[in-house]
Amino acid sequence: MHSINNVIISSGTLTRPQGNNLGLNSYSYKLAADHFIRFFKHQDFDCQFISHPEIYNSSLAQKFLNVSPNTLHICFRPSEDLRLLQNAFNVAYIFWEFDVLDKTLENTAYLGLFDQIWVSSKYTQQCLRNFGYDNVFVVKVPFDFKKTKDITMNNRELEEVIGIKHSSVISEQPQKLTSYTEFVFENYYLCVLNPWDNRKQLIETIAAFKQFNRDNSGKYTFIIKAIIDNNTTKLCNLNEIIFNKNTESGLDTKVLKNDNIFFISENLSQDALFELYSRSKFLVSFSRCEGFNLPIIEAWLNGVASIHSLNTAMCDYTPKSYPLSVNSEKKALSKDVKGEYSFSASSKPHWYEASLEDMKLALQKSTKVENVYNKYLPNIESAVNYKAVFSELKHALNLEVS
Repeated sequence: MHSINNVIISSGTLTRPQGNNLGLNSYSYKLAADHFIRFFKHQDFDCQFISHPEIYNSSLAQKFLNVSPNTLHICFRPSEDLRLLQNAFNVAYIFWEFDVLDKTLENTAYLGLFDQIWVSSKYTQQCLRNFGYDNVFVVKVPFDFKKTKDITMNNRELEEVIGIKHSSVISEQPQKLTSYTEFVFENYYLCVLNPWDNRKQLIETIAAFKQFNRDNSGKYTFIIKAIIDNNTTKLCNLNEIIFNKNTESGLDTKVLKNDNIFFISENLSQDALFELYSRSKFLVSFSRCEGFNLPIIEAWLNGVASIHSLNTAMCDYTPKSYPLSVNSEKKALSKDVKGEYSFSASSKPHWYEASLEDMKLALQKSTKVENVYNKYLPNIESAVNYKAVFSELKHALNLEVS
């Protein structure tokens, strides 16, 4: 494909009501599609969105969309939901975080029908190539750093956000909910994750912060922004997540008042979420594996450095010398955890686990290092800014443009 006449983006989640599928993997695809739409429009490409490419295969529908062999169609969906757009150049955009493919990716021939597969990390690219896919290219999700830097945050939405303190989450009796203004007195540590995702090491992260904060006389605050489905999940459901997982893990479930750990599960607008990032001291992400770590990029996008595991996709954004990275050890998934994912019985998937001590050490380092953000921002920005992503796109498609 040497030239692009027009771009068509498809994703099954973009047109659903706000709040649907938050915390599910399809939510990440929706956000990636949003960023690519803005990117292509910034590059002055004719770009439009459709929900279901499979219904545009008639001659009339094809004419309506102006589909031709020079139409670039990118489908952002989990592998089982991928669909082709007839007569276009079809790209499947997928995230994958393990070194072994799940049953859907491993057994389907459908993925092989796409002209190309795009991924957000070299780790995922190598995994897919190991399983016989040779048309895999790294084209990272693009971010406009300049535009975000120009935004002056003055958002009152956060002032009305309700949080729940960790000590009340694991209590048998409900306690008073706390407003954002009551529990944030200075820069805080922030964690943004899906609390049900075992890759995120939520309980271990909480335990590490508790130890770290107690060693520092309880002077720090930890806010955990839960990315969840607000249509079916309420704040009180976090009680089940935290209490049950603490019990299963054997970690200390006792929480003192000065632990200062809060949860926010309200669905925030992008401006409010970005302000939550910008007011924080550091983002914390001790994920076991990632195909793409959106919160890390969003934190740096909003002027905040991250404390994160240096494995899988995260290796594409920060060098080994990064002072706030966390050592992690490659481990096979246990039989119980493996049941949560759709692997074949013969596969042997791995992920990377950081110890509680290493997590606490990284948190402690954050109190001593200086100027981390300014020093390492060029690494992050140069990996995902529009110029870098356009260069990756040109390479993947062999475009003859300057």
